[in-house]
Amino acid sequence: MASTSSAGAAHARWSPLDIAAALASVAGVAAIWLPFAWSTSPAKALRDGDLWYLAAPFLLAIPIAAARIWVLVKGGVPPGAQWVSRALAGCAMAVFAVFIVSALRDNAQGGDLESWLTLLVPLAIAAGWVVLVLRWRPGPAAAQTAEAIALMEATFLVNAAFCLLGFVREREVGWYVTLAVSAAFAAHVIGTMKGRRLSSHQNVWPERLSSRH
Repeated sequence: MASTSSAGAAHARWSPLDIAAALASVAGVAAIWLPFAWSTSPAKALRDGDLWYLAAPFLLAIPIAAARIWVLVKGGVPPGAQWVSRALAGCAMAVFAVFIVSALRDNAQGGDLESWLTLLVPLAIAAGWVVLVLRWRPGPAAAQTAEAIALMEATFLVNAAFCLLGFVREREVGWYVTLAVSAAFAAHVIGTMKGRRLSSHQNVWPERLSSRH
């Protein structure tokens, strides 16, 4: 009975935004097998000695989609999921960092503006990701469920931004799907950041009022 009531409560909390976010994450999973550029999908690129660094972070779409669906069905992620999400995001970021270091070494003699933008935009997003990792701590609060997903989404965005910019001239159907998925992930990350800031302000004011009394 308890599990039935909790599932019913989760269904009651469903919103069009939650469903759209879940569908976007599922589209991200599908994009793993769609041709992104040069008739090559991320799944195919995983078997390439040079491209697997870029392909591996796309796999984050799988745990993101799993977490989204779990939240829809259960109303929240299971205990420890926040730490798992941080570990997965960290591993994906480390893989991308290895590629970036190699790319920066190759561009040490200089490159055109497009090449530098392809590097600098993901690095700017990565800097924001580091800030989020340091500020967001795993815990039992429902808001931190959104943060756990947002951390993986932010990592996905770092790699996606590089690939979207780097392969814009060779774009295929997977490129367009990834662009749409990235826009949805970016909206959720920004929304989660705003929600966390608003929540922190709401918690500060009662503490200040009580301290005055």
